[in-house]
Amino acid sequence: MDEQFLYMIHVKNIHTGNLYIKLGYTSDILRRMEELAKRNTHYEYSNIQLYQHSKKILGYIHDEQKIHSTHKKNRAYIKRDSMPEGYTECYDSYYKNDLVKHFRYLGYLCVYDEYYESTKEQPMFEWE
Repeated sequence: MDEQFLYMIHVKNIHTGNLYIKLGYTSDILRRMEELAKRNTHYEYSNIQLYQHSKKILGYIHDEQKIHSTHKKNRAYIKRDSMPEGYTECYDSYYKNDLVKHFRYLGYLCVYDEYYESTKEQPMFEWE
C-alpha cells in the first residue's frame, strides 16, 4: 500500500497574481503535481506541504472531505473554465492558518515543507 498524504500547496494565478491555498489528498504527490500543472495552465504551484496522521493509516480522503465541508464558506471564487481541476479545493491564502489548525485538530502533522527545505541553511564547510 502506498503512503497517503493530505497536501497543502500555494497556487498563483499567472495573469492576476492572486494567491490561493489548495488542499487535497494523494498517495502519489509527484503524479498529482504533474496533473495539476498540466491541466491548470493559468496557475503556478509552489511551496507544497505534506501532512500525515500520527496514528491513522487509512481514511485520509474522508478527513479531506470533512475539511472541505467545514471550510466551504471560505472557498475561493474560481471558475471551472480557468481551473478545470480542483477549483473547489482552493481557498484564499489568508485562510491558511485556519486550515493548518484544522489539520492539527484532526491529528495531522507536517512531514514535509518545501519552503522550509529550500531555505534551510547549508554549512559552509564540515569538519571530518
